[in-house]
Amino acid sequence: MTKTILCLGDSLTKGYGSTETKFTYPSHLKEVLKSFGSYNIINAGVIGDTSIGALNRIDGLLRTYQPYLVITCIGTNDMLLNTNPAVTKSNIISICNKVSQFGARNLLLGVPNWFNGVPITVAVDHPMYAEIGQQLGIYVQTGGLALYESDSMWRFDNVHLNNFGYMGWSYYVGQAMNYGGLL
Repeated sequence: MTKTILCLGDSLTKGYGSTETKFTYPSHLKEVLKSFGSYNIINAGVIGDTSIGALNRIDGLLRTYQPYLVITCIGTNDMLLNTNPAVTKSNIISICNKVSQFGARNLLLGVPNWFNGVPITVAVDHPMYAEIGQQLGIYVQTGGLALYESDSMWRFDNVHLNNFGYMGWSYYVGQAMNYGGLL
């Protein structure tokens, strides 16, 4: 039986900076997961999206795709737009709660700390992601995106990954699914 995974996010999920769709993390994740079963992976990344935008989209996406798992990677644009971190955190909690109420499982991907001008060369996720995971009892993959964004070899620009960065990141996401018991 094929299981549907919904990848919710912004331009990092959409794959901005990759030269082909096959190099986005959702597309490559399908290859990473082949040995674990059959997966239909939906890329619901929107360039420029924020946590409130993702929150406004999640109900329709859940109804349309009926996923068993939602992988959420959102917050970068909130940080770049200097949105109050408490608002971003609240929106992400609401997204994860909607996913759980729908009956799907959550995997939250940590995003590097862009608030207060913290340089991206520091491979550290914003602490709110781990806090959300603890509060909601959901698995959070931390450090993967920050690791790739901290080295210019893996980046297209100061925010987005290149083909190799997205491919490498997809392995971290696959590992998180395995470690989190989400496969």
